[in-house]
Amino acid sequence: MWANVGPATVSVGFLKLFLRNLANLEVVWSNVTASQGKTEGLEGPLDEVERSNKVSERSWADVIGSVASLVDALACLTFLVLPATPASGARLCVLLLLDPITCVIGYWVMYRRLMIERPKLSELGFYLVISGTLFLVCQNVLEESAALNSSPRDYSNATEIDILLELLVTLTLPFGLAIYAWLIGRSPVLRRWLGFLIGIQVVLLFISLSSSIFPWLNDLVTSQPLNVYAIIVSLAKTAWFLWPVAGTKRAYR
Repeated sequence: MWANVGPATVSVGFLKLFLRNLANLEVVWSNVTASQGKTEGLEGPLDEVERSNKVSERSWADVIGSVASLVDALACLTFLVLPATPASGARLCVLLLLDPITCVIGYWVMYRRLMIERPKLSELGFYLVISGTLFLVCQNVLEESAALNSSPRDYSNATEIDILLELLVTLTLPFGLAIYAWLIGRSPVLRRWLGFLIGIQVVLLFISLSSSIFPWLNDLVTSQPLNVYAIIVSLAKTAWFLWPVAGTKRAYR
């Protein structure tokens, strides 16, 4: 049988077999390319889900902020229990050390979350609240020392410095908290209810600090209701820091 087949026929047969295998190879290659394209198309959503999980994770800073806010709530609670007399060791420790440190830690952790949305504006708010807290500590130190030293000569100078410090606190701390409240309220990935609570605190704080300029405001806000609401906000921050960030990371444009 093989004797009747010529070289030309054999060559044509091998050529047909080669072309047929080449066509099959092209089909296989096209299928592989298509499957790779589908896999590459899935990498985007998978990466997005992974980024979403990373954003939703609770970091060590959030835990620290939650503990600091809880301690700050307890510190505010002590103001309602401890006597208002100066030179009390427990009062000075809470007023000049514990409360400012816990507030600064809470502001720093909030800044870490807010910088994802508006970096420059959150940085401005962070500088304002830190400056206001430091000015407030200086004012408390001056008031406590003035209460201990009742010399008339030193009292007039202390009063002028106290007015200056209160003005600096009024121009920094409420506006920094207002920026924080606005950023939280506009953020699509954060729990916005805290922004509403901080907004109310800004109004109460501004009224309390402006009472020296407008004496009739003393009847609206006293120190005790302000401390009670500060406890509520601190407890809300405790839950807010432990609450994972919702959704994916998205920046305003």
